[in-house]
Amino acid sequence: MTDEIMKKINEAEMAFYLEVKNKLDIDINPGSSQSSTEPNGRSNFKFKIPDQMEELNGTKYYCSETKLLHFTSLEALLSIINDSSIRMYNLWNSSDEKEYSHAAEIFDRIYEIIGQNGETRIKLAKSHSFISSFTSSENYLSSYHWENYGNHYKGVAIEFEINPDYKAWYRFILSKTIYDKRNDFDALFKAWHNFQTQIATPNNCTYDIEMNWLLSLYKNQIYSSEQERRLYLFSDRSHANYPSHFAKYTYSALKTESSTLDIKYFKLPLCNDVWEYEQFKIGEKEDKFWDAIPKIRISKIYIGPDLQTDNWEQLKYLIRTSIKEKSGRRLNPEDIIRVKLSLSLV
Repeated sequence: MTDEIMKKINEAEMAFYLEVKNKLDIDINPGSSQSSTEPNGRSNFKFKIPDQMEELNGTKYYCSETKLLHFTSLEALLSIINDSSIRMYNLWNSSDEKEYSHAAEIFDRIYEIIGQNGETRIKLAKSHSFISSFTSSENYLSSYHWENYGNHYKGVAIEFEINPDYKAWYRFILSKTIYDKRNDFDALFKAWHNFQTQIATPNNCTYDIEMNWLLSLYKNQIYSSEQERRLYLFSDRSHANYPSHFAKYTYSALKTESSTLDIKYFKLPLCNDVWEYEQFKIGEKEDKFWDAIPKIRISKIYIGPDLQTDNWEQLKYLIRTSIKEKSGRRLNPEDIIRVKLSLSLV
């Protein structure tokens, strides 16, 4: 490959980096490049958007909130307590049928011009992208959340506390969801297209870009009231570190309403008062793996305004003692809060 062609490739590559930085508010890693020394020879480029939490510090994706809410039913809360863990489901489990493809539509165009099947890539990414959904801890009085996610005011809102030791996290990201900003991806497409047109022999070049987590953070504007925060994991069993460990703690989830989908979940154990796993047994040679996993524990529980029980004090006692027994987390009586405002009438 001649010096002139390499110069054009390098200039177009740098322009692409800058466009991603300016439009998407993130740096991309060059990943790997391999060029033939022959004139008009083949060149291979692999771009990689950061997938480590700390690399996103200072961008619009970085979420530093340490207390988040998860609205659910009382039955689901008891299941979480009994299992002393939360489940991070892959995107086949999403209630939004167009989950992931909302932002990925723009990438169909990219995959088309680089000769890859966009639908296949998206299906693979949905299988290996795992999330848990939360919202701001300030939304414990939100009628929208109680109605849509708190079992129609008869459920609970669990406040989780997250240990912000983000530098230790491996393959996990905590981010706010971005609603209907696909013009960000339009800019990326234009930069990507320009990258190719600047190269004298585009047919002899291959390109790839890894950005699974970024696509999972973009949703349709109709969901903006969720104010969703997502804990995200990408696990495809092919990473250099811990592939067998991720696989060991990933389970199939057969659901009757979606029995044809390949729904799986990663089990994230809950911590006790000192950020340790009380009952969870770490396997042999897994210490470093679990040191790189987000630490999460229950800090408060809000009981829905329309949830009925014969004995409130007994229910609160049952919840507190079960949490202590299963995860070693000690909650005070005032940490179990009954939302008295009848939000369903507002």
